[in-house]
Amino acid sequence: NSKKIIFVEGDDDFHFLCNLLEIQGITDVFVEKINGKSKLKQALRAFKNIDSFDEKESIFIILDADTSFSDTERSIIATLRELQISSPSSHNEIAMNGNTKISFFIMPGKDKQGAIEDLIIEHASTR
Repeated sequence: NSKKIIFVEGDDDFHFLCNLLEIQGITDVFVEKINGKSKLKQALRAFKNIDSFDEKESIFIILDADTSFSDTERSIIATLRELQISSPSSHNEIAMNGNTKISFFIMPGKDKQGAIEDLIIEHASTR
């Protein structure tokens, strides 16, 4: 019954984020794996239909850019709007849906192609 939800694309994102939250001692976040970008709409629709949706403090979506940051960004915004969930105008911004903060982040970062693994490799190689 966490008030903070993070939707992630797949296994790597799920395990990375769960481990990071555990290391940081953050226990009030629920991480939901959606099993691929194409399942975002289905996952959000199911989640929106639960009674406590409006009671959530924040909903955060993390997806990989893969080959196109802008296509992924447009897809997330279109999905949120189609489901009548307030959408931030772009990556790493916040929109309010009632009292719930809605945000999304596209890995490995703004205007970059790739996935969470690319962000980790980039960070590790600069140390």
